Amino acid sequence: MGPGSPEVLTKGNIKFKKALGGFWIVGDYSIKKSKTMPAMNVLFYMGYDAGSKKFIVTQVDSMGSLVNETSAGFQGDTITWTGEGYMMGQKIKVREKMIKKSDKEVFHTFEAD
Repeated sequence: MGPGSPEVLTKGNIKFKKALGGFWIVGDYSIKKSKTMPAMNVLFYMGYDAGSKKFIVTQVDSMGSLVNETSAGFQGDTITWTGEGYMMGQKIKVREKMIKKSDKEVFHTFEAD
């Protein structure tokens, strides 16, 4: 897994909680090991930057990656993030899309170049 790797489908669980006086949301995302993907945990802080008028997120994971992204916000049930970071020792550009399918299900794509 890394930049240029083929697509991998996984299922995961995510938990959110408010932090730092409600200015941030902390997320804990976990993926169980599968035939095509090692187990992985991702922690992230999500908030809003009033200066740029964009949502911001910083993510770190159990494989040593770091990603910083911004988004203009939701368009219907979809939010799209873009940014950059480091994965497996390489600088990367990233794109993520999250689509709400129901109150308990979100479809998530993550692409790294």
